[in-house]
Amino acid sequence: MRAVIDRIENDRAVILIGSREEEQIELPVDYLPQKAEEGSILNIELTVDEKSTEETEKRVRNLLDNLKEKDQ
Repeated sequence: MRAVIDRIENDRAVILIGSREEEQIELPVDYLPQKAEEGSILNIELTVDEKSTEETEKRVRNLLDNLKEKDQ
């Protein structure tokens, strides 16, 4: 996915994502690559962290099981 840094205001980067219907998001400038500036094109990749997702689901299941045991 490609995006462009539209502007930077008050330590926030306004980023436009998408080619036809652009969506606007804001991020702290600390999240940007070092040389990024207004007009920079960014490549954005979103991935699922399957291991962390499974660990979180397991932890939540355990918490729910513990709560159910206390109610009995």
